[in-house]
Amino acid sequence: MPLIQEEMVKICQNRDKSFNGKFFLAVKTTKIVCNPACPSKIPLEKI
Repeated sequence: MPLIQEEMVKICQNRDKSFNGKFFLAVKTTKIVCNPACPSKIPLEKI
């Protein structure tokens, strides 16, 4: 079952390690890619 954007944002906010490798969080301006459990600051959400 595919995740919707709201679910992915919540998973990243909770830093849920069980989703590592299932999707990634990327920052376009810095070209940084993280797993959902990444301890860095959560970037602003833009589509």
